[in-house]
Amino acid sequence: MDFNKEPKKEEYLNSAIEICKKHNIILPTIKMLDNPQLIPEKIKLELKNVGIDELNPFNLFRISWYNEPLEKGGQYSEIPNYIEIPPQISGIKSRIIMLLDAYFPTGSHKVGTSYGPLVTRLTSGRFDPKNHKSLWPSTGNYVL
Repeated sequence: MDFNKEPKKEEYLNSAIEICKKHNIILPTIKMLDNPQLIPEKIKLELKNVGIDELNPFNLFRISWYNEPLEKGGQYSEIPNYIEIPPQISGIKSRIIMLLDAYFPTGSHKVGTSYGPLVTRLTSGRFDPKNHKSLWPSTGNYVL
């Protein structure tokens, strides 16, 4: 493979579009993940029938901190899922906030950190899902 050659952007983009259509995959924008109010109502209706741990393309719309804490049919909360550690436990005056990833698809927030770089390459024609493979570092706690 010649890494200096310009990728076949139009070919790669068409390949990504073909695969997404074949598998009924709709890709959320990064803005939608940051602000779930931007997610179309028809997607939210679909999510009412999808469990958080299902391998379902609609769960891509759940890779945000704003998931409603439900096993199935969850929508979105106004604030992220978090726990605040009180000073009586932490021993310090500063507020300690822990974001929870239990309500991400498959229980892992790393789905989102993998999605960002991959979707950028997919939508710009720099990744061919038919011929390329993606590889992401892991601490070993992805749920398969």
